[in-house]
Amino acid sequence: MTNLNHELASMTKKERKEFQREIARIERDQERKRRKRRRIVTILVTLVAVLAVLALIGWAVFSSLQNANRGPKNMLSDGIVLTGDGQAITATQTKPLEWGATPVATTEGAAENQVSMRLYVDYSDKDAATFSTSNLEQLQQWLTAGYVTLEVHPVSLSGDGYGLRAANAAACVADLAPDTFLAAHTALVAAQASATASTPSNEEIATALSSAGVTAEGVSACITDGTFDGWVTGATERATASTLPGADTALKSGALLLVNGEPYTGALDDPAEVIAFITQVLEPAVQEEGVEGGTETPAPSGTPTPTPTP
Repeated sequence: MTNLNHELASMTKKERKEFQREIARIERDQERKRRKRRRIVTILVTLVAVLAVLALIGWAVFSSLQNANRGPKNMLSDGIVLTGDGQAITATQTKPLEWGATPVATTEGAAENQVSMRLYVDYSDKDAATFSTSNLEQLQQWLTAGYVTLEVHPVSLSGDGYGLRAANAAACVADLAPDTFLAAHTALVAAQASATASTPSNEEIATALSSAGVTAEGVSACITDGTFDGWVTGATERATASTLPGADTALKSGALLLVNGEPYTGALDDPAEVIAFITQVLEPAVQEEGVEGGTETPAPSGTPTPTPTP
């Protein structure tokens, strides 16, 4: 400091002014640099905050989409599998199908001498209602006895209207009250006769299912909220986009029955024809088994009994 004062004292007036101007210039440059650093820090902090907010928004959107499109529990294959033990019908429990995941197809004919039946149903479709009305009683007897497994796939080919609302309701029951699924299925089929694009409403469907005995907690709220609408859309797209698992056909109508992967094309209102088709599907496999075992088997031992007489 002493040397600086000495140098200043030895300067001329003009030199001191120039020196002071230089010091002022340096201080201004330093201040500009400090302000620039502060601006950069502010920008970086703001950018980090914005990115954090965007990340939170993105996660919220992703979570919302995931929740909106997650499948119901007990429908990992996009369908609910029902089996019987001789006394009661129960649903096979599975985890839900996550958004974007591939459905896990149920193995056809997993149990010996048991017929695997898959029913794809659009509840707004008259043919679907006809098939269920004509054959459900027989199917329930076969199920209870353990002769068949029945896997029901609710879809909505139109993507809206009663088909969507009913399929969502079916998914809600599969998720929260799976063992009452057939009661819900029967009620949804019965409502088809008077259904329109806007009726019955979700609230009316919830009331109808409650009257049918589906009273588990949360089912009505799930139905009225349209909780599984997104899943219904995705499941329908998967069923119609390509051939169905274990079959050589895609879904092209609102009523499709597959027996061990073979599509039924007969009369939907004729239970006897359904029985004949099951026998026809099983016969080659049984005959082959009989040849390999050294015996001739004229009819499949696993064919469900045709009682009651249709």
